[in-house]
Amino acid sequence: MGRDFADNNMKTFTFPELSEPSKSKARDYFRSFVDEHWDDSSKFLAEIAELLGIHMDLDSVSFRGFGSQSDRFTFRGYLYLSEMAHAETNIANDFPRDDKLAQLAKTAKDIFDHSTVIRVKRKLLGEYDIETDKIFTRQLRGFPTYVDEWDEAFDPLEKELNKFIAAFSHWAYKNLEEEYEYFNSDEVIEENILANNYKFDEHGGIV
Repeated sequence: MGRDFADNNMKTFTFPELSEPSKSKARDYFRSFVDEHWDDSSKFLAEIAELLGIHMDLDSVSFRGFGSQSDRFTFRGYLYLSEMAHAETNIANDFPRDDKLAQLAKTAKDIFDHSTVIRVKRKLLGEYDIETDKIFTRQLRGFPTYVDEWDEAFDPLEKELNKFIAAFSHWAYKNLEEEYEYFNSDEVIEENILANNYKFDEHGGIV
């Protein structure tokens, strides 16, 4: 008989009635399902990224570590400098109390302003003319970021853009790490168990 079906004669227990070893086993069972919400987390990060001018390819998002030496958050996508002009306003409207996002947004706006200065100078010198917004699009290839198809007029922005993407990737990873620690905490797992009134056998197996 499967573990999800209780024997009619089996004594069942609520979570508070379990011994400490059995409680630990029960928590570990529910902890194994924590990873199922990461798709929603990635979508949420992608929505925030767009406020900063970053368009993430959700299929390319990858992260690992959480406390190990191989901590890493990677993605592919596009960075639109023209959209970075509105980053501060976007973040202020949607996340007015998040200081770290506010700093990222300020950096985005500063980079846009810098790119505008370069554009104007090049155009005034007659060395460069802007016909489309294409030159404001730079392909990102994960972390660390490298780019291609970028006009040499914007080469001075290379370091600024790489630092910006690295800062966003670091913020995104820390956000996921905090979420991971929260959902894996004993307190949150126990709240879920009690809210759903799960029953267990004496060893902590769900019935």
